[in-house]
Amino acid sequence: MKIKIKILLMLVVLPIVVALVILIKWDNLRSSPKNLVEKEIRTVQACWPAYTFETAVEEASTIIHGKVVDISNTLVHVIGTAGNGSVLRECYKEITVEVIEGIKGIDDETASITFIQSGGETEDYVYVVTGIVPVEMGEEYLFFVNEKGSSLSPSTLIPVEDGIAQTTGKIAPTVNTIQQTLTTNSGQGALEEYDLKQYITAIRGVLE
Repeated sequence: MKIKIKILLMLVVLPIVVALVILIKWDNLRSSPKNLVEKEIRTVQACWPAYTFETAVEEASTIIHGKVVDISNTLVHVIGTAGNGSVLRECYKEITVEVIEGIKGIDDETASITFIQSGGETEDYVYVVTGIVPVEMGEEYLFFVNEKGSSLSPSTLIPVEDGIAQTTGKIAPTVNTIQQTLTTNSGQGALEEYDLKQYITAIRGVLE
């Protein structure tokens, strides 16, 4: 009798468990975004203006040392129509940056700015703009921002870690202005590291 009851319970419970597992897997598949491999990657070949340290300081509308505290989903803006009739779209993200120190074009009471970074990912496409390295949540940077709210060029978005600014030789102060602390990697893509306080002082020196 006990064996019959156990068999009956198994016959009742097992289909319910299987059904629940199938429902959970189906819900996960339906709610999850498309696999990145399935998405078409569209690369925009950007032509960036060249800047020196001095010209970047002069041309930037705003310069701040800030921390990324929020990154929006990818936003899409229609910019026009191509000759073949296809719609031209611009993809970007709005980055909320907490101001740690305002250096140019910002008052002391400003708590945050919205930084615009090109590129992103939609349901069907991954948009990549050459030269741009996406910012990361919680990380600090020096932002050289133009009047539209984006970087002057990829080289003017400068990572900051533990009080050290990491930049390329293109956006480096002159040797007699600041002491270079370290050069990492060699060749054209070498990163030069500078004490952040000295780097900001050098920026203010150009602004005087």
